[in-house]
Amino acid sequence: MRIAYFFLITVVFTPQMIAQYPGDCESALEIPISLTKNSFSFPAPQGYGEVQEITPAGKSPKLFKEEHHTFWGKIKSPFTGYLGLEVIPHNIKDDYDLIVFVDSTGQFCDELQSDISIPVTSIISRNDLSVNSQTGLSVVGENKYINQGVGPSYAPLLPVKKGLTYYFWIDNVYGGTDSFDMVFSYFYLPGIRGTVADRETGEPLVARVRVNNEDRDAYTLFSNTEGNWQLSHYLEFNQTYTLTFEAEGYFSEQREMSFPIVRNNKNHPLTIELVPIKEGAVLTLDRVLFYGNSPDLLPSSYPSIENLAEVLRVYPKMKIQVEGHVNSAGYEEEERKNRQDYFFTLSRARALRVCNYLAEKGIAKNRLFPKGLGDSQMLYPETYKESEMQQNRRVEVRILSL
Repeated sequence: MRIAYFFLITVVFTPQMIAQYPGDCESALEIPISLTKNSFSFPAPQGYGEVQEITPAGKSPKLFKEEHHTFWGKIKSPFTGYLGLEVIPHNIKDDYDLIVFVDSTGQFCDELQSDISIPVTSIISRNDLSVNSQTGLSVVGENKYINQGVGPSYAPLLPVKKGLTYYFWIDNVYGGTDSFDMVFSYFYLPGIRGTVADRETGEPLVARVRVNNEDRDAYTLFSNTEGNWQLSHYLEFNQTYTLTFEAEGYFSEQREMSFPIVRNNKNHPLTIELVPIKEGAVLTLDRVLFYGNSPDLLPSSYPSIENLAEVLRVYPKMKIQVEGHVNSAGYEEEERKNRQDYFFTLSRARALRVCNYLAEKGIAKNRLFPKGLGDSQMLYPETYKESEMQQNRRVEVRILSL
């Protein structure tokens, strides 16, 4: 399992950093967003700049009825996908409205003065204290245009194209003096699809597919009677998601995915084969990994072992043999022979570590039988590829009885 680390970077703008406060379109502040820098803090806008770009008469329900205390910001999108945004007042009594435009011609501010610019989204509803008066663009949003009065706080995610400029017009309605944050997020529609089948017979399975991120369930979907499924929900850039495939009477399977994986496999269906729970069945715990030359588990291994513990709870009479395997591909033949005792000792120690963790989770030790097989059953005995060597150093579970 690859482990990636991502950092949230907050950039704070002070009045001293802004030579002319961006109260007008022409002075819109360039917000330096990227796929790793997405949180920005600004002083509260006071006044509406040099030009009042909306008269009190109000020309459209999609625009502010009038300008109060406005801020203009703009971004050049670093990606093609869907943009999320949270406008977060530091004082929840403040009411911030939001209008978003796309500059498709490079002449946006002139077009705004000519009254020919139409916003792509606007949220002008009254601030909602139950969401801390936050507003913006979100996966929970339904309406692109939210008019004045009581209404939702969020519009849908905004479709964006890499390189295009987008303007954000924010109105601090009550004129509060506390600052506010803008937090951007980036989403994509994976469109990834696949099938779920019985590993032994190839028959399609109706399975539940759980999609989660950092132990939080994001979505649940099901394969149909032909075993087909498709993930059509928004997922966030720079996040790794786990797909868990479950069907009654089968061991579950997990797959990880993030944007590069999805992009490279979007047109290649993902085939998932579930192992039936029956006597003699063998399951490879391919997400159970160890530190090099050590029986100590990597932290990423525990969810797979906990899933196995859950199966053992559902089948309280089940007894299993946990089989440890090591990799010796790449060793010279003489060295490999000299290390046989070490290989068997290490492989058994790893199998025992899995059994001990299961016992810590409440599974009786008399149902767990560790066995070390050394390098005797490598899947790729002559390989030099790290991916294949990883499959050699695996843990397998064999059902002894039900």
